[in-house]
Amino acid sequence: MTSALLIALAEAAGAQVYKCGNTYSQIPCGENSQKIAITSTSPSQHPSDGQGVQPQTTQAEKLRQQIRASQNKRRLHDLENHLIPNLKRKIAANSEKCNQAISNLESSKIYYMKNVAILNARKMHEITQQCQKKADAMTARLRRLEEEAQGLSLSK
Repeated sequence: MTSALLIALAEAAGAQVYKCGNTYSQIPCGENSQKIAITSTSPSQHPSDGQGVQPQTTQAEKLRQQIRASQNKRRLHDLENHLIPNLKRKIAANSEKCNQAISNLESSKIYYMKNVAILNARKMHEITQQCQKKADAMTARLRRLEEEAQGLSLSK
């Protein structure tokens, strides 16, 4: 159950929510759990300031915002410290593996007959195409992850 859904359900049922480190639970999570009373504020409970009805932010909405910020921070951390560096390493390793496979086939052309060299040339072409496809896909994913990380770092 997501934290936002937990808060919405707790608000509707008048239940308690406990903050357990960076997560929220309906069950106390130990000595360090922090009990959070969920109270709903409706627009009709607050006087209008003459500029139309603008409801005050409820405690549940503040918690939702904290949860979203926490989730964004965690995702940014994962992107910057795990996903992007790991994908860059995979791209480099894949490129090296492909280059080595092609190099092995190129060197074998010298030692084999003409027909074998022709077969190797076809294999090299296939390997080059496969490697390029894989590199393009990983590079596109890397670009998307970097854009996501940049978006999250700008929203800090």
